[in-house]
Amino acid sequence: MRLVTVLFLLLCGCATSYQNLSFTGGFTEVRLAEDVYRVTFHGNGYSSKNRAADLNLLRCAELTLEAGFTHFITVDSDEYVTNQTYYTPTTTTGNFSANTRVTGYGNTAYGSTSGSFRSNTYGGQPITFKKPSSENVILMLTEKPKETFAYDAMYLVKSLSASYGIEIQLDELEAAKEKRSQSKQQLVLESHRSMAREIGATMLCTNGIENTTASTDDVSEWLLDCGDGEELLVSCGRDSCKLRASN
Repeated sequence: MRLVTVLFLLLCGCATSYQNLSFTGGFTEVRLAEDVYRVTFHGNGYSSKNRAADLNLLRCAELTLEAGFTHFITVDSDEYVTNQTYYTPTTTTGNFSANTRVTGYGNTAYGSTSGSFRSNTYGGQPITFKKPSSENVILMLTEKPKETFAYDAMYLVKSLSASYGIEIQLDELEAAKEKRSQSKQQLVLESHRSMAREIGATMLCTNGIENTTASTDDVSEWLLDCGDGEELLVSCGRDSCKLRASN
């Protein structure tokens, strides 16, 4: 029993680690949409409010990168403290004192015994722990917005993991971000190809289409083969395409 008590004190005598939720605290998350999560971090009685808030943000940033996004904004947040009271073990000690008296009359003896018992109880004092929690609902983004503040997920992961001495596999997060970026670029190219084909159909230029340039700025150019040596050049931006030149 003493060993179990010592181990329990060792586990509970430190602030909550960056971990999945356990009896010493940790984080949980619920996916509300493809790009929306609710993230909660529960600290134990040795965790500060700042630690709970920071490790919540760290988990938000890590989830953002794992999903292939680069930034996130908090659309709702909450911080609260849960009070939990424990009582120290009780120990009772006792002392019994007795007094015996014997009286004799002839061949007969008479005796009586009297005594008292005193007890003392130690322990049972209440100890209250304040356990902080932090909750964020976040919207993940593929790029930094221009008109509102957003957290840079990679910057947060590097900064907070260094501050708290937490080891995180940054290479895997970078790979996930790159994979989503490539997937997004492919979707953009497919959209541009479709719009360029529509322009080609309108101009009766449907012999062939070739992508001549593509960049990460969501800009691409397409060369349409109209036959008989005639070509059309279509330039596509973020959400539209237009005819640029023809031979």
